[in-house]
Amino acid sequence: MKKIQNYVTGLKYTDFVENDLVIDAVVRNLEIIGEASKYISEDIRTETYQKSSYYWKEF
Repeated sequence: MKKIQNYVTGLKYTDFVENDLVIDAVVRNLEIIGEASKYISEDIRTETYQKSSYYWKEF
């Protein structure tokens, strides 16, 4: 998430949507996060779900 934040910090929305390089970088990093989330154990998912507002099914 830090990489994504770094890519978009200071960008206006219009600048973001016109910059294919930044869009591709953000999308790629979201793909990596999504793929990695598959390997998080069920115990950690359950514990995290109970303690936070993150919904694993949305990932």
